[in-house]
Amino acid sequence: MKCSDLHADCDICNLTSCTSCISPYVLNGTYCFFCANQWDNCSQCNSSACTLCSNSSTLNTTSGSCFMCEDVWPGCTSCTTTQCISCQTPYLHNVSSCFLCWEQWTNCQDCSVLGCNNCTIPYVSNVTNCFLCED
Repeated sequence: MKCSDLHADCDICNLTSCTSCISPYVLNGTYCFFCANQWDNCSQCNSSACTLCSNSSTLNTTSGSCFMCEDVWPGCTSCTTTQCISCQTPYLHNVSSCFLCWEQWTNCQDCSVLGCNNCTIPYVSNVTNCFLCED
């Protein structure tokens, strides 16, 4: 009897269990598993953790799992475990996260990391905020 008759993903086995798996399966004790089935967006792993993520995911080296930057920092396209590195348009990058002008400054239409450049009409900008001339 061949090992694959007992376990389709097993390469080498003894009478009771698998001792080596066919690629890309990984041995975890006595059985084989596929990394992506164990950890979402995982393309390479060992028996206890994901070691390489797929689909633009980032590896959390502490937990050994993959996560999407956008799920932690809205608007983030590239990150490390602890901070966002780059943001998608129209988000702007600020230290370790992303923000939208109108969330940072009320009535702001266009901004930079330094402040609001253009306000929605009838508001005017004083760089740090938008205000009505009557105010």
